[in-house]
Amino acid sequence: MRLPIVKHSDDLGVLGVNLVNDQITEMGHIFRENTNRDFGVDGQIEIVIESSGERNASGRLIAVQIKCGDSFFFS
Repeated sequence: MRLPIVKHSDDLGVLGVNLVNDQITEMGHIFRENTNRDFGVDGQIEIVIESSGERNASGRLIAVQIKCGDSFFFS
């Protein structure tokens, strides 16, 4: 029985999503990864608005496509 092949690009994809999640969370907003068939949309960012000491989810969404790896910087 052949074992599944784990490609380096799969690892990079996970690293890219984790990086975006960490950065958006650090900025105080909400990141939701799209785990379904996405056809280019890897996740959504929901803007959090802070007012009078309260943080509120705004309902404003930004769809994001995440790319990770050297080839996206040196092409």
